[in-house]
Amino acid sequence: MMETFRQMVNHCIRMGLDNNCSTLKRLSLLSYHTLEEYHIQSKYKLTAISQAAGRLSQMKRDIRKGRNPKSPF
Repeated sequence: MMETFRQMVNHCIRMGLDNNCSTLKRLSLLSYHTLEEYHIQSKYKLTAISQAAGRLSQMKRDIRKGRNPKSPF
């Protein structure tokens, strides 16, 4: 189950990087329906989207402050 969750988070991060978004609302609108291929409860999908949004916003914050950003994956 942890492997499936990790794959869902990485999928959401890819969607966020492709569409240049890091807000929770925008990312959930983009990626929630694409997570239907993972047969898992919806609360885990929402948690994966939340984790991805946090990692993307941290990466953007690091770039803005001039730090070397870590890979979000």
